[in-house]
Amino acid sequence: MELTDTPFYPEQGPDSGPAALAMMLAASGVTATPAELPALVSTPSPRDALQNEMQELPPRYERLSYVLAPDLSAILVEVAAHRPVLVRQNSRRSTAAESQFAVVIGYDTPTDTLLLRGGTTARRSVRAHDFLLSWSNADRWAMVVLRPGELPAAVSRTGYLQAAFEFQHNARPEDSLLAFDAALRRWPDEPRAWMGRAIARLQAGDRPAAVRDYQTSLRIDGSNASARNGLAMILLDLGCIHEAQNQIDKIREYVLPDPLRTTIEGSRDRISARSQPPLLQEPPVCAQYAR
Repeated sequence: MELTDTPFYPEQGPDSGPAALAMMLAASGVTATPAELPALVSTPSPRDALQNEMQELPPRYERLSYVLAPDLSAILVEVAAHRPVLVRQNSRRSTAAESQFAVVIGYDTPTDTLLLRGGTTARRSVRAHDFLLSWSNADRWAMVVLRPGELPAAVSRTGYLQAAFEFQHNARPEDSLLAFDAALRRWPDEPRAWMGRAIARLQAGDRPAAVRDYQTSLRIDGSNASARNGLAMILLDLGCIHEAQNQIDKIREYVLPDPLRTTIEGSRDRISARSQPPLLQEPPVCAQYAR
């Protein structure tokens, strides 16, 4: 199994990150070269800092970053699904300066080898045992790049939702909708996915649809303070002050951690300010939201 159509960019300079990430983006349909990518953290660098930078870049190019489980089988499943995998390797456990990024593009079961692109080599065959050693030295970090609406071949609910919410920070509303629609097709009873779609609906300017998605999220999990606060704020914007107050009163923010507690306290203050006389008659649409 080999993904021969995965583009190759040779490493330029001491940092292998831009070239490896450019290969991943190009394989997902993004036109990007290493020179066009923002400068990554130069080595030596703490592992987490460099990996976080690699995860943060694909959303800037309308792609999701999804970190795989630290198992070789997770890599092989993605490659079998025709998706290359970005990995980090280190020749020694203790030296971050020796870390390198590479792209797994295939495997050969009879010879127990993996095929990689990386450095200045377009096709490198590595024994699975040797790969596992260098990969384990870099904490077995591996990542795939997804188009909005795609799910990884071996997907974790928590991992995908985290990736989707990170993506949503900079995504176009229509792309964010695709990401959360994919989650809901897989997990229709997942309240966080309904909340994510509500946020995307709101970003797209569709407040009634956002209200419906928030309500669905809360029917599944009424304890989700973020979803209830979001619903209250949309209702306030729609002029439904009584129902906004009703929703915010169901939250006990004093038991919540910051910054969520501070956010909800601010929402409560906004609703309270709108509740002061003289009160305007609420729009007719508010009747359908009253509980």
